[in-house]
Amino acid sequence: AVMICMTLATSQAARRGAILMAAHQICLQVWLAASLLSDAIALAGQAIIATAFAKGDNGLAKDAAFRTLQMGFAFGVFLSVILGVGLSTFSRLFTSDPLVLEVLALGIPFVAA
Repeated sequence: AVMICMTLATSQAARRGAILMAAHQICLQVWLAASLLSDAIALAGQAIIATAFAKGDNGLAKDAAFRTLQMGFAFGVFLSVILGVGLSTFSRLFTSDPLVLEVLALGIPFVAA
């Protein structure tokens, strides 16, 4: 479902012109990087929980699941704040075009959320 939404959003941005497509691609790449970073936490948590279940240690599995949820939540809040506050500054690393930066400013809340 996510890939269908991304494909449709990309096709709509492409139909509206190069400026919107450039801003869309910057938002998409930042969003993908953020999702891969958060997937690392989930992957590590799954490995620890699976190992605990394989050993029959349900207490460790429960503790690991709770800790993984805590770390995921904290990382999500941290990343949202960093992206929400810093992406407008860091977006100049991707482009210097003022029109793309203007459109990109509209997409920052969606990426940060």
